[in-house]
Amino acid sequence: YRGRIASVAETEDGVKFSFSWLAKNRGGPMGSVKPMSLEWDVVTPSRDYAISRDLVAVSDVGAGRVAINSMLTGELAVFFLSDGSAMNPEHIHGLDPILASEQRMRHEQWEASR
Repeated sequence: YRGRIASVAETEDGVKFSFSWLAKNRGGPMGSVKPMSLEWDVVTPSRDYAISRDLVAVSDVGAGRVAINSMLTGELAVFFLSDGSAMNPEHIHGLDPILASEQRMRHEQWEASR
């Protein structure tokens, strides 16, 4: 999954992330027989992700990225700084036109900075 974080809120148990958009890769998960794809589909309506402090390990993986790993669920989430990566909206299917326009600008800025 990839997306853009809209807000982060501390909860009693951990942290809740809300996304302005969230997309799932059309390929297989990393390391599977089916390779990842360049194409992504917007996931609706779910745009929230919550983590419990008791179930995860948090680590700094460098370049402003933070990894959250849960051995219990097998989930690994990597969070980038807002300017750390920007997907090309041409590969994100089902993205709202306004969000696609914003993502296009972010992608162009990110590409120019590399």
